[in-house]
Amino acid sequence: MNRTIKSYVWAIFAFTLVADLRAQDGEGQKKELTESQKRVMKLLTEAHDLQGRKRYVDALAKVTEAEALSPDNPEIFNVRGSIYLAAQLRDFDKARSDFNKAKELAPDAVPPQFNLAELEFVAGNFSEAEKGFEGLTSKFDRMPVSMRHLLKFKIFICKVKQGQRSAAESYLKENFTFMDDTPAYYFAKAVLAMEDKQDRLSNEWLAKAQVIFKKPDTAAFLDSLLEAHYIHSVDIPEADGQAAGEASK
Repeated sequence: MNRTIKSYVWAIFAFTLVADLRAQDGEGQKKELTESQKRVMKLLTEAHDLQGRKRYVDALAKVTEAEALSPDNPEIFNVRGSIYLAAQLRDFDKARSDFNKAKELAPDAVPPQFNLAELEFVAGNFSEAEKGFEGLTSKFDRMPVSMRHLLKFKIFICKVKQGQRSAAESYLKENFTFMDDTPAYYFAKAVLAMEDKQDRLSNEWLAKAQVIFKKPDTAAFLDSLLEAHYIHSVDIPEADGQAAGEASK
């Protein structure tokens, strides 16, 4: 998991980490975290920040220190797996092992299931990735719209990548509109244009998304394009006037 997905997944991680730590103190009762638990949270937050700065050795060291304090905390394995999944490391075996350990420790939690599906997405195993993302949207029906649309956008890409163009277009119509509070519609349109080798049109759809939505809202969608090899960087090119007219049709 690289840096641009973090705004979604890290928020989930932080929430579940606090919940899991409090649960260790007693069945759903709100209690103050112990000093050890606070230390674990601090170490994992530092590991996440170090990962964002591509200091992977230091990030892994923080996770190891946290594991010594709380060896059965699933978020430790989520964070370490995400580090191994970073573009500069790409150790799928180690990442998968950590995510599976996190899922074993917290079988009903969102992060390990997302991370396992994301691993398959990054690895180009789009059939398996689609199954994983579909499972999340079915099982967790109360997740925020921003996260749900991100998952559905990834499912859309999986369909396109498997050559299911008609199914992908139907999925787009069923799930996204230009009126949504997320940029999923615009990014899905960009993907179809990319598949048709219409570079100017795809750039226009991306530029429209950038104009309408704030950068934090588009970051995870851009990351999905990057991981699916539709783009080579997260810099959206400026569109020209002709493409703007085409995209508005």
